[in-house]
Amino acid sequence: MKQILLIIFVSVGFGLSAQVSYAPHAPDGVGKADETDINVDIDIINDLNADQATFWSIDRVTTVENGNLVPEEWEFQLCDINSCYIWGLEQCPSGNPAVFSANQAYTYNLHMNPHGTSGIGDVIFNILDENGSILTSIPVHYNVDLVSGVSEADLDVKQVKLYPNPTSDYIQITNDNNVSKVAFYNIVGKSLNTSTHFPGKSHDVSTLQKGIYLLRLFDENDNVISVVRLNKN
Repeated sequence: MKQILLIIFVSVGFGLSAQVSYAPHAPDGVGKADETDINVDIDIINDLNADQATFWSIDRVTTVENGNLVPEEWEFQLCDINSCYIWGLEQCPSGNPAVFSANQAYTYNLHMNPHGTSGIGDVIFNILDENGSILTSIPVHYNVDLVSGVSEADLDVKQVKLYPNPTSDYIQITNDNNVSKVAFYNIVGKSLNTSTHFPGKSHDVSTLQKGIYLLRLFDENDNVISVVRLNKN
């Protein structure tokens, strides 16, 4: 597990405007496809002489011009000063800012579960102020190697996805032989409902409002197989 020291200096000027910078070496996440937690540590310090409220977001690179595309199967979790949020949540809840006292230091923990999928991918970890303005954007590069002795074809069989996605009325699940339960959450991690599942079953999502949802898929032993994002039209 590789840990990277990242220092964010927050300074105050006239009108309490904050400027944020970080150490010259962006963090890397390196691991194997069969690991369940590839962790990057990000150390920050509030250099203001006053409290500082911050929010965070994790943006996946979506075009090859901006970096390496993150495999859909990769799942992220962020732990800040308040909480370790639900796996799959990629934006700080609006009512839960990380508030740092003057000169307080804290370590963000950015976790990633590749769910058996190797590859190279980039995400941008953003620190935002109370108005939603980005204070700094921190590139995080991941390099996940294939497990020795396991082929990509073997891993593809285990990949679980939703279709159609986006959708307006129903969803089905690919490679769902081991899926026994589906739990629905909104984007801030609030549980909405849970439904049993059997291979080939469709799930009605027509009553959900338009937006992004997280679905946790469980096996018969109540172990989480995967967390997938649903785009509801």
